[in-house]
Amino acid sequence: MRRSTIAIVLGVVLIGIVAITVLWPSAPEAPPPTAAVAPAAPPASANKTVRVEYKGIPDLTFVLPADKAQAKPTDGATYASIKFTPSSANATLKIHVVANFYSDQDSEAVLAAFRKDDPTAIYVKSIAVPAGKRATIEDDFTTPAKTAGPIDFDFRVGPAKPGPVLFNGPRDANPAPVSSATVGESG
Repeated sequence: MRRSTIAIVLGVVLIGIVAITVLWPSAPEAPPPTAAVAPAAPPASANKTVRVEYKGIPDLTFVLPADKAQAKPTDGATYASIKFTPSSANATLKIHVVANFYSDQDSEAVLAAFRKDDPTAIYVKSIAVPAGKRATIEDDFTTPAKTAGPIDFDFRVGPAKPGPVLFNGPRDANPAPVSSATVGESG
């Protein structure tokens, strides 16, 4: 009697699995690559200005050289990434950066900006960070668009040499500082 009960239960389970498989709605299939649909163009005002804020308070441990010729897009740590589409390849882009640093000991912090398609920094600035004080880089710079298509920017921060630097510190600051990057067109 036990074998027949097991066989019946197993049969019911298998029938249930088949029924679920047949009746369960399947996910829609992706269109074939040749049937790709072009995305709608963004409204004309979509990329007048793009701003990204960073409110975290991480320890910066990866060195970012203060020398523009030595800074690489893998140095330091990213605090903002922005995709911006200029109105034309001839546009001049205006970039505004704010980066806050803190350290318990005298240090130097660095901010660098990169186009993700270029290993050379388009901007590098360093600042002395006195022990127990906040230091802020707030600056504007321009760069040519060079393309009418989307441009990916990466904004990176780090200590100029090994040593403790806190981004957006100190941790108990009230109000807490906010670092940011803004990309728009000049004029």
